[in-house]
Amino acid sequence: MKKQTEKKEKKHAIGAFRKLLPVMIKATPFLFTASIVLSVFHGVSFGVETMMQQRFFDKAVEAAGGKAGILHAFLALAFLGIANVACQVLNGVSNFLPDVVEGKAGAYLSTAIQEKIGRLDPAAFEDTEKLDDINKAEQGKNSAFWYVYDVIAILTFYVPYFAFMGWYLFSLKPVLASAIVIIFLPTALAQLLRVKFFSRLEDDSAPVRREYEYYENCMMGREYFKETRLLGGFFYFKKLYQETLSCLQKLRLKATMKSNLFELSMRALTVAGYCGILWMLFDALMKQEVTVGAFAAVFNSLGMLYDIMEEIICRHMGEMASNVGSIRNYLNFLNMEERAGQLQEAPGWGDIVLENVSFSYPVRKTEGNQSKEENRSREEGHSMEESCSGEEGHSREEKQSVEDGHSIEDDTTEAVKYAVKNVSLTLHKGETLAVVGENGSGKSTLIRLIAGLYLPKKGCVKKNGVDTRELAMGVLAAGTSAVFQKYQRYQMTLAENITISDPSADCGKVRMDSVCDMAGVETGTFPEGYETMLSREFDGIDLSGGQWQRVAIARGFFRIHDMIILDEPTAAIDPYEETRIYNRFAEIARDKTAVIVTHRLGSVKLADRILVMKDGEAVQTGTHEELIAREGEYKRLYEAQEQWYGD
Repeated sequence: MKKQTEKKEKKHAIGAFRKLLPVMIKATPFLFTASIVLSVFHGVSFGVETMMQQRFFDKAVEAAGGKAGILHAFLALAFLGIANVACQVLNGVSNFLPDVVEGKAGAYLSTAIQEKIGRLDPAAFEDTEKLDDINKAEQGKNSAFWYVYDVIAILTFYVPYFAFMGWYLFSLKPVLASAIVIIFLPTALAQLLRVKFFSRLEDDSAPVRREYEYYENCMMGREYFKETRLLGGFFYFKKLYQETLSCLQKLRLKATMKSNLFELSMRALTVAGYCGILWMLFDALMKQEVTVGAFAAVFNSLGMLYDIMEEIICRHMGEMASNVGSIRNYLNFLNMEERAGQLQEAPGWGDIVLENVSFSYPVRKTEGNQSKEENRSREEGHSMEESCSGEEGHSREEKQSVEDGHSIEDDTTEAVKYAVKNVSLTLHKGETLAVVGENGSGKSTLIRLIAGLYLPKKGCVKKNGVDTRELAMGVLAAGTSAVFQKYQRYQMTLAENITISDPSADCGKVRMDSVCDMAGVETGTFPEGYETMLSREFDGIDLSGGQWQRVAIARGFFRIHDMIILDEPTAAIDPYEETRIYNRFAEIARDKTAVIVTHRLGSVKLADRILVMKDGEAVQTGTHEELIAREGEYKRLYEAQEQWYGD
């Protein structure tokens, strides 16, 4: 088993380099190639400098003994000076180029991550394991360039240098060539073990790291600070932050201690070998097997040889060993399964048909003998001790129910908690459908299925006769607009906040005024009109929740669409303004497919049809008049809210 693990780690290290090298070359071909060529010359230059030292020392001794002219000594000194200058120039350039290449390669790798995220199934963002994978990929991306650079440096600088020095030492006395092996082996063995220690560390620390980053944001994030300070939650989050950070530090300390203790023992062997080499060199001089110049040059270069060997092992190989686990995670993320739909042509816009559709959110698998109680969140008193002791840690997201009523189920049971269960529905082209129900009834999940963001676990969703599983994400998004309750507040100008939904559409003032009027955005109150920056952090202004919500609605209206979805977008707006917006919405939705999700029933009368959800099931459907005329969930909800409308 141990040999299989070592082979697997070696395979990961080699495979990571083979996959990343073409990416780096593609990111910046000229600079990357130039750095490789210079690195080869740089490595050889150190060996040449050692030979020039021997030549100078020998000529100086001969000149002092009258066996050679002083001119020969000066020429040898000149060549030594040229070799030294060349070494320093190449050293400076070789140290400068990687930083330049790293900037361009880093941008290229970041783009690859973002493009990959865009191709993932949106339901993956409900899976805590997938979120951990994204976090690991971000960490791996930061290490990817330097991993490739370290391998390239070993192959193009260190290998030529040691090959040259090995040949040179062998030419003086074959046994001296063993110096390289004696210095290399113990330290290399220590660093190879770091691969195992730090690969395991990365897997154990990713969920903990994501958790402490979340707590840090809760303490210091701009969107949290008002509530955190007002309700006194800062110290609560500080405590959680310190616990998770302490756990992360313990995991790191454990891996570092194991690695460093083994490395210390190997260094002791290396020092013993170094002393043995010095003795062999002295013995060879006494027996006149090497010249005084060769002795001086080799003696002087042994320190550099040892320093360079320590640099390659402790710095480069050490960093490679520490980073190979995170780089493997980066590559695994790029190979993660993507949304399968391949059809790149829109099937036209027609009816949307749901046939016995069921959907459940992904959950993290737990140990077979672990109960649900063991997976509850920290709020109920559990600490990070299990994770710190090396056992599997659980982040808050995996222990908490997600919107629409799905929950964590024990893997030992076959029961699955469906957020949407066996829903069959036909949404006709040009129809306005209102989806209502209590919180957790499955409303939001249902519209994500209708929009094609989520794919059903059972049944199918068809758009104009084509299964959404067969359609690419870009095709599903084309012609669809939406306004969600959890809208985004972009730190950009008012115009950019609105037009970002469809940058290619007409951004003329007439159209902008029209969508703002429909959404209730009073542009006259903005100091610089559409060019007003909506962020105090960038010398602009901030908006109230209701104002931001109107901007988000304008954004949804601006996008050219055949279908528009309003998922409770008016929660921060008073009922009177909500009614006005929905009436305008009814006007622009004429001849277009529209879906309204709301828990306020006063505005659903404008819909052609109302779908009532309860516990993930579609329990009623019909017009307002039809549903209010018979006993059922809709009538119960409406009567519970009727007093609002009467007032």
